[in-house]
Amino acid sequence: MILLELLSGKNPMDGSFEGDQSLVNWISHGFQKNEIMEVIDPKLKGLIDISGAQLHSKLDCVTKIVEVGLACTRYAAGERINMRNVLRLLKEAKAILVKGE
Repeated sequence: MILLELLSGKNPMDGSFEGDQSLVNWISHGFQKNEIMEVIDPKLKGLIDISGAQLHSKLDCVTKIVEVGLACTRYAAGERINMRNVLRLLKEAKAILVKGE
């Protein structure tokens, strides 16, 4: 959950969430619609040079990190990813970013 909060700049009790909407649902919806940058904190977006040559690598890295956050917040505990796989996926995200430089 903390990872999703860091990426979105929102907390789970954010006033912009109405009804059944939650931080996880909001990010998941953006992720499924391939609109990942719509759920990223504008301050964080400012750190991602969207005009840079490595834009594809940066987006792949952010996408991988969001995947990890969503996998950790599945409703059923048995569906959640284990920490060994979290570490592996985060290392993959780092490798994507480093390779794109």
